[in-house]
Amino acid sequence: DGASLPVVPFGSDTLFAGDRVFVAEAGDRFAPTVVRGVVRNDLLTTSESLDVFLELEAEALVVGSPVGNSSGELVGYVRGGGSMRPLSVVSPMIRQVLKGEEISRPRLGLSIVMLDRAVGHSAYGAGALVVERPVFGTPAREAGIVLGDVILRAAGRDVGGGDTLARILLDYKPGDTITL
Repeated sequence: DGASLPVVPFGSDTLFAGDRVFVAEAGDRFAPTVVRGVVRNDLLTTSESLDVFLELEAEALVVGSPVGNSSGELVGYVRGGGSMRPLSVVSPMIRQVLKGEEISRPRLGLSIVMLDRAVGHSAYGAGALVVERPVFGTPAREAGIVLGDVILRAAGRDVGGGDTLARILLDYKPGDTITL
């Protein structure tokens, strides 16, 4: 029935370069490592793409292994290539499944370019987004967002660093309204 299994608390996955973490490997072996920094996969992405990962110093890690912080809390899992996916990316969906709900995420419907990466500087600040294409029939298009619009904040939060537009959207349900 699982009642006697140990429980590991979920911790904050707000981690920065230099933070110490550990990877739980086979059996009771733990591999200490250090966060190198935030990795973003693509220059062109979407408002729904959860494409931010944390690069770890240790590279020969087993994909799917849990990653813990210095307080012993679960903060993510090894994604491969020496990186981890923060738990906050999947925890809203895990909660929905545990409640017996269907997995649902809000959708804006934007193709976006991270401006500071596109031009090699942060004219608008880290994480500024330029709308490449608002998808027809989506909330973004219906709200009047057009090609070339620059997004600096969503729901009062900067869209730079680890707090991407997609991660901000995880705090909302389909049909909710946010301010860009």
